[in-house]
Amino acid sequence: MPEKSREILKKYFETGDTPTSADFSDLIDSTIISEDDNVWAFDGKLGIGARSPENNLEVTGNVRIGSGIVGEKAPTDGLLVKGGIQIGVSETPALLNLNGSLRISGSNSVKKISGDQSLSENSETSLVTERAIKAYVDNLLVGSITAFATDTPPEGWLECNGYMHSREKYKRLFKKIGTQFGHGDGATTFNVPNLQGQFIRGWDREGLIETREFGSHQSDQIQTHVHNDQGHSHSDRGHTHSVQLGNNTGSGPDNWVMHCDPHGGDWGHSTTTTGYADLKNGFAKIGEPNNSGDIEVRHGPETRPKNVALLYCIKY
Repeated sequence: MPEKSREILKKYFETGDTPTSADFSDLIDSTIISEDDNVWAFDGKLGIGARSPENNLEVTGNVRIGSGIVGEKAPTDGLLVKGGIQIGVSETPALLNLNGSLRISGSNSVKKISGDQSLSENSETSLVTERAIKAYVDNLLVGSITAFATDTPPEGWLECNGYMHSREKYKRLFKKIGTQFGHGDGATTFNVPNLQGQFIRGWDREGLIETREFGSHQSDQIQTHVHNDQGHSHSDRGHTHSVQLGNNTGSGPDNWVMHCDPHGGDWGHSTTTTGYADLKNGFAKIGEPNNSGDIEVRHGPETRPKNVALLYCIKY
C-alpha cells in the first residue's frame, strides 16, 4: 500500500473520525495512484512509469517477466521474457503464440504468420516459419537438374538416366516436366531426362543457330570444313642416259647396232643423251595426324572436350 494511503487510514483509526466523501475519494485515489512506486490508474487504464496512460496498460521503461533470469536486465525501453508468451489465444503457449497483428517497426505492419507449406505474396507484411521457407524452396527446385559429386542421388533427387517413374509417386515432378522426356507406359509412368554421357546445352529458343525443340537430343558431329593443299610442284634438274653401240653394219648413223660381247669384248661405240622429265602439279592426300615432339595427338571414335564424370540428378 502506498505511504499516503497508510497515513490517511492511520489518521482515521487514531481519531475515530468518519471520513468525508472528499477524504474517502483521496483514500481511493491513493490506493490506485502510487507516485512513490511510479504507478497511475485513470479511467480503467493503468500506467507504469506513465502519468497519463492512453492505453489499457502503458509501460515506460524496460520490463522483465519470468523467473530464472536473475542478474539479466531488459534492454532500455524493451522487454525481457523468460518462458513462453501467449497473446489473444487459448492454446498451450509456444515461445510466441500470437493471434492478431504485430507491428515490428516503421510502416510495415505484420498481417499474419504464414502456414507451413506456402509463403504469402506480400512478404513485407508476413512472418514465415522456417518450415514454410524450406517447403517453398523445396517446391521451387522441383524440375531443376544439378551435378552431384556422389555416385548415388541424394534424398529428394532422381538420377537422370532416362528411367520410367510413377506419375503418382512423383506427382510434383510430373506436373513440372510432364512427358517431355518420355511418355513412360503412356498411363501411369513418365521418363526423366537421360543425361548419361551427355553435355547440357543452352536451348536456342530463337533458333539463331538452328531450330530445335526444347529437351530434344542432339547427336555428335563435326562442323563441315575442308583442308586445302595450296599445291606444289616437283622439278627435274636434268639427268643422262648412256648407251653403248656395237659395230657399224652400214653407212650412216642409223646403221649402228647394240652389241654385247658375253666374253668381255670391247664395245664398238657409245653415246650420251641429256633429258628432262615432264612433271605436273600434284596435291597431297592428308591422313591421320601423328604425334610430333612433345605434342600428343589424341583421336578416337568421338569428338569431345576435357571433362569430369559427375552424377546428374533432377529434383522431384
